[in-house]
Amino acid sequence: MSSGTEVIERFSDVRKELENVEELHGHIDDFERNSIFHSTVFLKKAKDQSAAMRVKMLNSQIREKNEITERLHELAHNLGMLRTLVFVKDEKAFSRIKDSFLTNEYSSIPVIAEELNDFRDKLDNLKKGYKAMINDRHASIDFKVKHEHHLDSHLKKLGNVRKKQKALLVSMGLMFTKLSKELIRQKRD
Repeated sequence: MSSGTEVIERFSDVRKELENVEELHGHIDDFERNSIFHSTVFLKKAKDQSAAMRVKMLNSQIREKNEITERLHELAHNLGMLRTLVFVKDEKAFSRIKDSFLTNEYSSIPVIAEELNDFRDKLDNLKKGYKAMINDRHASIDFKVKHEHHLDSHLKKLGNVRKKQKALLVSMGLMFTKLSKELIRQKRD
């Protein structure tokens, strides 16, 4: 799953992909350390100081989206338990696990989907903030081309992490549906 958009069909592959989701902290820290947008010289010359503060705040909030991966780990754990229920056929356990997929305040499918949407919105706002910083003071074409490319590369990395997280959620949601149908069918038989 290199691009993060394919549906994963095997649980073991979900577990592997979860281990391969990159840390947001490293990407953001590296960019802040090595980009002109966060140098004191650039920030001191900026006309719009609020844009720099918004970007800093958004970077901090996006770092927190690393928790989506932790939520996905918990969802995968519940999926693993659901897989064992196909063999055990415990209705009470099935009900608890089903509820965890649908209503758990930390790792249910709707909660993770909402976090992913918030992540997307924050990435959009971050892009706008950085673009405002580019257009603020340094209007030369050379500056824009050089730094927009670096910025676009950074934003693409962050977007790819989100895509992988989303693909994992979709894959586990489909597995949950398939296993639930199988358990319900077994109950009727």
